[in-house]
Amino acid sequence: MVASLIAFAALTQRAFDLYSYGPYESRVPRPESVLGYEIGTKHSTFRDQERYIQAAVAAAPDRVQIREYGTSTEGRPLKVLIIGSKANMARLTEIEKQHEALAAGKGDPKNTVPILWINECIHGDETASFEAGMVSLYTLLASENPAIKEALDKCLVILNPVYNPDGHERYVVYYNAVAVGSPEPEAFERGGPNVMYGRVNHYRFDMNRDRVAFSQKETQAEYPTMLKWAPQVYIDQH
Repeated sequence: MVASLIAFAALTQRAFDLYSYGPYESRVPRPESVLGYEIGTKHSTFRDQERYIQAAVAAAPDRVQIREYGTSTEGRPLKVLIIGSKANMARLTEIEKQHEALAAGKGDPKNTVPILWINECIHGDETASFEAGMVSLYTLLASENPAIKEALDKCLVILNPVYNPDGHERYVVYYNAVAVGSPEPEAFERGGPNVMYGRVNHYRFDMNRDRVAFSQKETQAEYPTMLKWAPQVYIDQH
């Protein structure tokens, strides 16, 4: 039993490899080379993510497009990144029209490729997905791993890097300002004043509950965009 516990402890303390789908194209920068710090060592701000997205897209414009679909309540741009193989991206307009037809009950699914839609960070204080969005973008653009290349030959990925930018920004700016690595339960970084609560959007609404009322600006913008593309798979990574 003791040996099992020691083995489990060693496993949980092992550093997780974010870059295990190599080899990678050198022209696409890793997040760390743009951000100036290792992913996971601090909370990235909205500006940090924007800097990395722009650098990655500039490095591989033949395999990714940015589509803005609205703005958050506080005016931050809402966007999706459309990622695919060179061949699929070259006929992106055709694929888009094919999916619009499928959504209307027309067309033939055999004539197009499926779409995988990934939303990141609908809850602003669940920040792992915000960071993972940058790693996912890098992997999809830079990896020459046969599994990744085959997947992108067979489908399109639409990545929403942050669904709730206002809540995320409120939370991470507060956290980065007070965190000192304290283990004390009363430490500022272990909680925070209610006004800094980042799970919710600008109006303190949990948008994971807004698929019925559609009362929030972010939900109102994202949903029709998603319906237009009519993805076959929809992943919501909080």
